[in-house]
Amino acid sequence: MNTPPSERTEIQFIHLADRAETPSDEMRTGRFFDALKGKNRDRVYQKRVDDLEAIPGSPIVYWLPDALLDAFRNGTPLGEIASPRQGLATADNDRFLRLWWEVGQANSYLHAKDKQDAIDSGKKWFPHNKGGSFRKWYGNQDYVVNWENDGEEIINFVDEAGEQRSRPQNTEFYFKPCISWSDVSSGTIAFRAYPEGYVFDAAGPSIFPDREEQLTLISFLNSGVASELLTAFSSGLHFSVGHVSKVPIPKESIPNTKIIDELISLFKSDLMETETANSFSANLSHIHQDLSRTFEIDFQRAIENTNYARLLELQNNNHWANVVRIERPEESLSLNQVSLLQNPYFAFAPEKGQTRSEEEYRWLFFQRAAQELISYIIGLWFGRYSLDKPGLILADQGASLQDYLAQVPEPTLIPDDDGIIPFTDGYFADDALLRVQEAIKAIYGEENLEENLAFLVQCLNVKSSGKKSEFTAPTLPTNYREGLFKYLDKEFLKTHEAMYSNRPIYWMFQSPKGYFKALIYQHRYTAATAGQVLAKYAVPYRNALTTEVKDLQAQLDSAARSQQAALRKRLKWVETALADVTAYIDDSLYPLSIRKVSIDLDDGVRVNYNKVAYGISGNREQLKKSALRPQKGFSDWYKKRKKAGTQFWQE
Repeated sequence: MNTPPSERTEIQFIHLADRAETPSDEMRTGRFFDALKGKNRDRVYQKRVDDLEAIPGSPIVYWLPDALLDAFRNGTPLGEIASPRQGLATADNDRFLRLWWEVGQANSYLHAKDKQDAIDSGKKWFPHNKGGSFRKWYGNQDYVVNWENDGEEIINFVDEAGEQRSRPQNTEFYFKPCISWSDVSSGTIAFRAYPEGYVFDAAGPSIFPDREEQLTLISFLNSGVASELLTAFSSGLHFSVGHVSKVPIPKESIPNTKIIDELISLFKSDLMETETANSFSANLSHIHQDLSRTFEIDFQRAIENTNYARLLELQNNNHWANVVRIERPEESLSLNQVSLLQNPYFAFAPEKGQTRSEEEYRWLFFQRAAQELISYIIGLWFGRYSLDKPGLILADQGASLQDYLAQVPEPTLIPDDDGIIPFTDGYFADDALLRVQEAIKAIYGEENLEENLAFLVQCLNVKSSGKKSEFTAPTLPTNYREGLFKYLDKEFLKTHEAMYSNRPIYWMFQSPKGYFKALIYQHRYTAATAGQVLAKYAVPYRNALTTEVKDLQAQLDSAARSQQAALRKRLKWVETALADVTAYIDDSLYPLSIRKVSIDLDDGVRVNYNKVAYGISGNREQLKKSALRPQKGFSDWYKKRKKAGTQFWQE
């Protein structure tokens, strides 16, 4: 008869493999027999039954050291101190959520103090904590949610039978400061402090401790000790409210809260330097006339902040390791685990098995800085930003130059008057190529203009190393103008779309073969914009191409044989461009211009982009060819939602 084990019964475990490829994995079976023979004793664990029973639910976590098992015995479960809670589940995120830059600022309220303040504001969009990627201490603040009139539309979102589809949970905690994490993670869990003003999501479960407890709890939860304790409940992919509730909080141990305040401040400042942060403010205080010097200062500052943040995190880890009496070597926190956005070791971490040199990290940092600088410059010309005033300037629907001048009466750079920037290699006076050069001159001065533009293009030309290629630093271009136009023409929009999580605020009117391009800013779009693109840019450009074809043909008639090859090459290019632009005007741009399509920023980028691209207006059949740069993901999404019977918001 089998005797049930007592609390003091010892069980021997053999750790065979971190991950089995097959049930009969040879590595696992080999380790098993080695352990039976007394080999590889570091893979053998001896635990008593009461060791495992110390953990809520008694999971078989034989690998936890005794010090962490004692932490379960002696600590207080987090749920008894500040119960973690699930937040809002809308049941239709496409309808009720936006990235904050998609909507107008006049209809957004980013700093609601409480539920009543949110109601009294009369606004529609409020910051939404939806979890997100790995980021400790502060950040992941990209979303807004339609919580107008205390969430009326979401709360009344029902199915055909009248049953509520949404789940607005724990609404009494909305808009309160909290500690939050992402319930789904690709690895280590990360906790972040959120200020007041946020509605939290089911994907961003949160804890609402008292102010005096907040710093202590986030200090512990972001420590290596807490991460290891959580392995008792989670495999590292899903961290539920139930998992986190069981984490034992050591009793009567107060960390150095100055360290935690400093970490939160560091990560907040880091976020504010990112263009897609709702608190973005360009830092021009350290601008040097030499662009390369400015980038080097930025790089060194990023390295210093990264090392400082790592030091603070190590001090925090060591504090809690000492509390639970477990060793924590310093090398347990590598630089690529410090989740500052400006940290090159984190931002450009190589794939597993690959490495990067310090030189490559520096150049990749420079490349991103150059891309961000051009993005900021385009924003300056659209009036989204100003060199003379921090924060957003034009960020509401139909915003105009007059609106800008009302806020910035004497600007260093006067934004584009019509909110349209052509990409035609300098053909128009307000062409993107010329605009970038003018802004570089305004920001960094005229003295080093040529050198700064050459260095800018050098940075844009960086190619990272791969599995089969070593890194080589880019050389200074011999023709920076050509290199800059190439980036603007071929890469700028790809970079912008990636930066803005595929919800771009800058849209490109573009002919099928790309010979005509004109960029617009969605917040300055009006029903007249397509007509302006047609009359002020596309038609004059077509006429210029027509004239050039005639001129080239005339030159060919009298040209020497040595000149004819170059003339024929140019003539072929111009004729191809003319055919492309003419077809674009006839098939897309002119039909779109007469429809005078209106948009509503509240509908979001995907809906509005499709409306403008295909002339969706009323019951008219949509255009067969897109007037904007094709976005297959947008059009496929739109068709899918249409097929499912979605009534879009302005239909």
